[in-house]
Amino acid sequence: MVEKGQSPKWSRDTPWRQGHVLCAKACATLDLHHDEVTATCVVVISHDCDLANDNMDIEPHVETIIGRVVSKANGNYSWGKAPRTLHLQVQRNGHPITVELVSTRKHLVLKRDLANFVPDCTFYN
Repeated sequence: MVEKGQSPKWSRDTPWRQGHVLCAKACATLDLHHDEVTATCVVVISHDCDLANDNMDIEPHVETIIGRVVSKANGNYSWGKAPRTLHLQVQRNGHPITVELVSTRKHLVLKRDLANFVPDCTFYN
């Protein structure tokens, strides 16, 4: 349990895994937003083994991609056909949506900052 006034610490038991989405509060607090749209979807892309490493001297960051929700999937960007852009069909609150992830939108987040949040459980694929 975290003492009052202290931040949670990152541990091997983190709830974060590759593919998890940051909640809106985490995105706002960490200033992670897509410049072109308001429907931002920030996805964790670090490998699970890197996320489990709790040695902050060796592995202090979580790699993310700042994505966006798009109205419709483009087949040219689905199933890994394009090396830099991926249109991924997922579920949010039980409804299908398409998220666009572009490799140039990668961003590092400090584990100690992300430890204050849990993944957005409304997203799944």
